[in-house]
Amino acid sequence: MRSSENKLHDKSINAKFKELSKAIKEDWAKYHTAQGSNSIILVYPPKEEEKYLKEIKKHYPNEYYIDISELFVKLIDEYNLENFKEAYKNYKSTPEVLFNSPQSDQLDLNKLIIDEIKEAFNQDKLPIMIRTGMLYGTNLKNKFILEHKIVQISKKPLIIMYPATIQLDYENKERIWFLDIEKASDYRGYII
Repeated sequence: MRSSENKLHDKSINAKFKELSKAIKEDWAKYHTAQGSNSIILVYPPKEEEKYLKEIKKHYPNEYYIDISELFVKLIDEYNLENFKEAYKNYKSTPEVLFNSPQSDQLDLNKLIIDEIKEAFNQDKLPIMIRTGMLYGTNLKNKFILEHKIVQISKKPLIIMYPATIQLDYENKERIWFLDIEKASDYRGYII
């Protein structure tokens, strides 16, 4: 995980968006991580989601927004609500079967997300993932998206709006907690 120089928990919303703008405008290779992910993860307090979404839309009104909540509804519509409820009940202990099953031709949430990212790149726009809190409970981790070839080879970064808290661990290192519930894994992206 690579992050900006200043401590994450000390940054204001203005400082984060200034850094995001700089990361997007400057030579992206400077921000591209050694692990190869082509992404910027903007961490913000879950309770401030509306404020951050308003701010990103103000700064980047013409980019390509990928609303995970809308894709989740689209997935349910594809299944039909009753079929989805039955499938979810059957796969509750292995939700990745419904949400991230790369070996299957069956539509899943990950495939919907990747298709949207491809469309953003086809339109030469920045893909900005919002409402990512919807991923909680799906077992669809950011790494599955970040490690996808389309994200790896793009000339533009994938922006992920990430509702999380920053907590210090026993070694006084900052750790990210998705939705303040689940410890985040070490992502392969530039973290703001």
